[in-house]
Amino acid sequence: MFRIIAALIRRVNTLLLRLRGVQMGKGALVGRLVNIPRNTGSISIGANTYIDDYGALLSYTVQGREGKISVGANLYANRYLILDCIESITIGDGSRIGPFVFITDHNYNTSIPGNLNENDLVSHPVHIGKNVWIGAHAVILMGVTIGDNAIIAAGAVVTHDIPAGSTVKGIPAKP
Repeated sequence: MFRIIAALIRRVNTLLLRLRGVQMGKGALVGRLVNIPRNTGSISIGANTYIDDYGALLSYTVQGREGKISVGANLYANRYLILDCIESITIGDGSRIGPFVFITDHNYNTSIPGNLNENDLVSHPVHIGKNVWIGAHAVILMGVTIGDNAIIAAGAVVTHDIPAGSTVKGIPAKP
């Protein structure tokens, strides 16, 4: 009985997000309490993709730009995924994302003295290729491109581009 109710909740959540403007391919589903609070029209989720419970896809409008999030087809993202975007985050088809992963395309420009605000943000797009595996608690920072078939180990902090087919681990992530 519980499984039936949980499946129904996922389908209702998915329908509500579609009605709010999130572009979702056939068979795409989102889990319970996946938060998409704003800019829903700038978010697309591919066919047969599942984003598990308690995640957040955050697209902000900053300095007149609306962040764009594009999640590929046949992708699985485990619980507590956070995509934090003011410019662009793209994740390729067939990728697998572990729990508690954080991906962002921006940061504060800390070279500016005084109090930081949204005008002090700097951003660079993040691109994650096809069939990439990202382990639990990994962090991917702005401006990173991860090639197809790469593996990002659990707990890695990715600060630079990762070639296709590579396996990286550590802080910062290295082969």
